[in-house]
Amino acid sequence: MDELSWNHISARMSNGETLITPGNRMFDDIRAGDLKKCSGNVTAEVIHAAVYKSRPDVKAVVHLHTPATVAVSCLADGFQCLAQESAYFHKRVAYHDWEGISDDVREGPRLEKAVRSPTDATSAPNVLVMRNHGFCTFGLSSARLVSLL
Repeated sequence: MDELSWNHISARMSNGETLITPGNRMFDDIRAGDLKKCSGNVTAEVIHAAVYKSRPDVKAVVHLHTPATVAVSCLADGFQCLAQESAYFHKRVAYHDWEGISDDVREGPRLEKAVRSPTDATSAPNVLVMRNHGFCTFGLSSARLVSLL
């Protein structure tokens, strides 16, 4: 259970506010009333806030620490697009070196820099590999993100 909790999904609402899952339960157990403006987890707040601040095009973030995502985040070469099914991610993966448990807002600018869109929006990263931590993926809707996982 612990490996599959403290993962978060957030969504930016049309009014600019963000709703986020509480993190202390499995995704299947979360209902609409469980979504919060603040997850109560500073790590989630730091990471999600940095993505939203740097990327106005992003409407949703999924942040995972599943065994598979953590394992890939620990690989020296990180995520590799080795099969056709990974084409969506080709040249769209950003990296951020591990700085600890991401509980310091001063890490935010470095996370922002990692996910910032280049001038060509079609090549903007849609995945952030947080080395030795896990993954974030982000896009236009949480439904689209969950379908990619």
